[in-house]
Amino acid sequence: MVKISVENLRGKNDSAYRELKGKRISFISEATFNSLTGFKKAASRYSRYASTDEQEESISMLEETLAEIGKKIVGATTIGKSPQTVILDLTYQGSEIYVRSDGEVLIHDVSVIPDDAEDVLSAIDGEGE
Repeated sequence: MVKISVENLRGKNDSAYRELKGKRISFISEATFNSLTGFKKAASRYSRYASTDEQEESISMLEETLAEIGKKIVGATTIGKSPQTVILDLTYQGSEIYVRSDGEVLIHDVSVIPDDAEDVLSAIDGEGE
């Protein structure tokens, strides 16, 4: 749930603002908030494998970073019980990247910051060991 003020909608979606003005709203669903404000989160192709918000955020950041350095994820799967660990492949069935339920990213068993291109590249190349 997202806590918002109806005043926050002014200018973003004037029809929603007019419709809700004067009504007392404390909490609405994130989907409703997004539809009212027109906010759309960039979809990540592999975030559907995430079972936690932290994993989803890490996977999205990692995808952006990999695109920045000219690499891409070619496959994914999950292991474990809920919440699951997401395994991402840089090569066919390579299992190079693990994303734990708390959002921690491991590339070749080296913990990396998913939005730090230098950190990610050094782990991929094996220099982070």
